[in-house]
Amino acid sequence: MTLAGKLSIAVLVAATSLTTAMASFAQGRGGERFAQIDTNGDGFVTEAEFTAARDTRFAKNDANGDGVIDQDEMFMVAKERAPSAAPEDRIRSRVSKMFEKADANGDGVLQQAELGGPSFSEMLSEADADGDGQLTQEEMSTLKSKRGGIGNRG
Repeated sequence: MTLAGKLSIAVLVAATSLTTAMASFAQGRGGERFAQIDTNGDGFVTEAEFTAARDTRFAKNDANGDGVIDQDEMFMVAKERAPSAAPEDRIRSRVSKMFEKADANGDGVLQQAELGGPSFSEMLSEADADGDGQLTQEEMSTLKSKRGGIGNRG
């Protein structure tokens, strides 16, 4: 794979990590990610746990704590995930293009709502096989397979 291809993948991964905590479910690793979101360890993810995980992920990427993600913050995430040989100007250019697409209201920063991703209710409607209003690791795995990755909307 070319450096440009690796860089594109790295920037995409960085942007995806900003979009939703549920992308974490796509990383199987024996349920490690599910367990991180299932904070009470009962084997179910509730809307409160989903929201807390999403908010934590957003806050982690909001380096200055101002409640929004700016291009510099998004660049830092992308840079961490990019191949070590990737030129900074190329990373910055790709981040800029992705940022512009995501910044729906054109204010130069990304609010959590602009980052998209499936809502908990959307995931429930697709994956909650037993209708209990919670998601199990098995239900999440089924959704991942169905969508080809949690963040994909099909």
